[in-house]
Amino acid sequence: MDDLSFIIGRDGAGGYRVAPVPQIPHQSVPSRRTAGNMTVEEFAFYVRVSRATAWRLLKRGAVARTRVGGRTFILLADADAFLKRNREGA
Repeated sequence: MDDLSFIIGRDGAGGYRVAPVPQIPHQSVPSRRTAGNMTVEEFAFYVRVSRATAWRLLKRGAVARTRVGGRTFILLADADAFLKRNREGA
């Protein structure tokens, strides 16, 4: 077993089955140089909360959102404003 594997269980012969370490998908968060929109998943990654928590924040109005068709977007400025409002010690 090398450093890029982990044990996932025992095989029938008394040994261990190993699998490669899963790759973490790249999260594309808009650059601060662009006035981009974020999806809910990107917003959750940006503020470091779960996707479910991000949806709860949106539904209760804690973060402004924009709807285009059936999709929901958060402006980077709105995400930053949310973080600034909820900063401890502010």
